[in-house]
Amino acid sequence: MALLLTYRLTAESPEQVAYEFGSSPEDMTGQVLVDPRDPDRELPGRGDPGLQRTVAGKVTLRWMREGTWPRGGAIQS
Repeated sequence: MALLLTYRLTAESPEQVAYEFGSSPEDMTGQVLVDPRDPDRELPGRGDPGLQRTVAGKVTLRWMREGTWPRGGAIQS
């Protein structure tokens, strides 16, 4: 099964980072929340929990490597 997700940063604070995601930039129906103090903690979002974890993992990895939260991106597999 192929996967294509687009994500975009919507909010950033010391307590929480929020992203919306979807199958295209016009269809951002999911939301994932990440706690920068504990990125492994799952916060309630919107949409498929598996896709939320996929996006959370990708943005957290980029944050750890680059030092800033990514403004947006895509995931393909």
